[in-house]
Amino acid sequence: MQKADIENKLELCLESFKTVLYERDETFLENMAKSNMDQGNLARYMLWEWTQGVGLYGLWKLFEKKHDQRCLDLCSRRKHPCVEEGNVH
Repeated sequence: MQKADIENKLELCLESFKTVLYERDETFLENMAKSNMDQGNLARYMLWEWTQGVGLYGLWKLFEKKHDQRCLDLCSRRKHPCVEEGNVH
């Protein structure tokens, strides 16, 4: 794979991840509710789940490597809903 291809893929990931972090995933929430999850826990999962954590880690590593301010901005923006809900680990 060429460097330009990798850069294009990273750009696609960065743009796509914006919506993954900040939009409600209704299908996920419905499936979690069907599994009889406690509603308090459901609210936590709505804002913070493994996929968001892995993605944020990737954004941070990309920021460290490329110093792309957009990565840091996405990480910083993500923190606020979790803090407001008291869902900080």
